Amino acid sequence: MGSAEPPRGGAVLLWGFMGTGKSSVGPLLARALGWTFVDLDEVIAAAAGASLADLFAREGEAAFRVREQQALWAAVARPGVVVAPGGGALCSDEALDRARAAGPLVVLRADVDEILRRIGGGARRPLLARAADPRRAAQDLLAARRRFYDDADLAVATDGRTPAVIAVEIAAWLRRHGLPGAPDHVVPVELGERRYPVVVAQGYAGLHRHLAPSGRGGPGVACAIVTDANVAQAQLPLLLADLAAAGLEPTVLTIEPGEASKSLGVAERVLEGLVAAGLERRSVILGVGGGVVGDLAGFVASIYLRGVPYVAVPTSLLAQVDASVGGKTGVNLGGKNLVGTFYQPQACYVNLEALATLPAMELRAGCAEVVKHALIADAALLDHLERHAERIAQGDLEALEPCVRRSIEIKAQIVARDEREAGERLFLNLGHTVGHAIEAASAYRVRHGEAVAVGLLAALRLSARRALCDAALEPRIAALLGRLGLPTAPEPWLRREVLDLCVVDKKRAAGSVRFVAVTAPGSVRIVPLTVGEIAADLLPEGDR
Repeated sequence: MGSAEPPRGGAVLLWGFMGTGKSSVGPLLARALGWTFVDLDEVIAAAAGASLADLFAREGEAAFRVREQQALWAAVARPGVVVAPGGGALCSDEALDRARAAGPLVVLRADVDEILRRIGGGARRPLLARAADPRRAAQDLLAARRRFYDDADLAVATDGRTPAVIAVEIAAWLRRHGLPGAPDHVVPVELGERRYPVVVAQGYAGLHRHLAPSGRGGPGVACAIVTDANVAQAQLPLLLADLAAAGLEPTVLTIEPGEASKSLGVAERVLEGLVAAGLERRSVILGVGGGVVGDLAGFVASIYLRGVPYVAVPTSLLAQVDASVGGKTGVNLGGKNLVGTFYQPQACYVNLEALATLPAMELRAGCAEVVKHALIADAALLDHLERHAERIAQGDLEALEPCVRRSIEIKAQIVARDEREAGERLFLNLGHTVGHAIEAASAYRVRHGEAVAVGLLAALRLSARRALCDAALEPRIAALLGRLGLPTAPEPWLRREVLDLCVVDKKRAAGSVRFVAVTAPGSVRIVPLTVGEIAADLLPEGDR
């Protein structure tokens, strides 16, 4: 990382040697900033009506550099652009000075062997194609350009890292140095005096503003972060850097990943950590992670000193669209979430860029909750999922963002009308009665989102057999779940010993389970059922 302060122009220049990832990282970085991406090589080729290789062969490198400079200065003259120049475009002191005046200069780096792997050995690159030893030629070219690359404001290694994660790191650094990101989207949870915002943002730069509301202390308010080991590695460096820029140095308490950490024993250890850190009643606890961390941290915040301020910072898709909104906290005790509280946060801060760091299966598991929200309240959201399923499953933030926003809106509206689950909030249990039974039967080896996906199909099957919805809805949703990378066949889990676990359900009443059935996309109802009645609808006759 360079030590210079980033320049104050209206562009970001994303530079580096061939094969370092400019064309892959650039569009993602531009989207994170709400800007436009310009790949200079593509602009030059389009204007000339010829490939770069043809231009080099026909005109030579010197003439190509003239074209390149003209295209570059025209591109950076526009405000709000991320421009990716060719690897040799700024290899003069004059060009470098002019570029730095246009905006921050970010250089991508990679090992020469990784570069050659990415570019297929260099046969299609004009400066390497005729070399007897492409590796030696690449090394010599890198050495000649090194002093220019070393003069960047920020250098980022790309070996072994995805373009999305690299773009997140760069965007976070740019925001800390004054560049704007895409505007935040705020969804209010309307609970009278306990009203709080759910902020959908790109990056963590605005998080500190939600840690010290009036009467809770100034900018130096003490805070603690509860997170798990995986999230600590993927997210904490970025988050802590942004909090440090705001003068905050939180205590970090790390738990082991997984459902086993949602226990009274782990809660006690976290509480002991808060005591040891000297946190007081006006101190703030941040739950940074997925649903397990959010449930545990919220529960701890609700009972520490009889309740301290809490900010939810969900990093998984499942937590962002569902678990972090609404104030439910809890730990497991024999059954899922059987010990807990209703305790609203003072804010929920959703960083969309955190999704770029998720393992693919974790991202896809979260999609089950989005499908659930669509079935409960929004047929248009279901249409969006069906139009963009593959992009969503691949983590395309442009396709994911409407899913996150709309899911949050749906849940926030339901919570505002029924905070304590006396009526309508029960709808959010769609797919969870059978889903929780599957989780318990698997000793929580099945991910929550995967279990909910199966639970949704079971709910649709039961709804159709009770003539509440069209039988065609189950295969339609199964097809969507399959495109999202989720389970599509409930049969392996539809066994009496699994369904018997439905009785260990917080939402049972008078011996019946308040089962959420679907009547149509965007419409559900509560049907009180015994476990025997659920089994009769879902199991073959001989297995009931």
